[in-house]
Amino acid sequence: MAVVFDKQGQYEKALEFYKRALAGREKALGLDHPSTQNTLRCLVNLHNRAGRTEQAHSLQARLHTPMSP
Repeated sequence: MAVVFDKQGQYEKALEFYKRALAGREKALGLDHPSTQNTLRCLVNLHNRAGRTEQAHSLQARLHTPMSP
């Protein structure tokens, strides 16, 4: 659902679903798992598109491979 809302530009709804997905994946798979890292990247990108750079930078620090600017 997060991806659908994200593509529709409904960032608040997408944010809610990405956060839920990230929490579940971290709990079940751990932060190091590729699926968890991918969800984290999606959340960082969403924050950047929504103009929330501070939140994006905070989450980006948790990524194993830094994203390019």
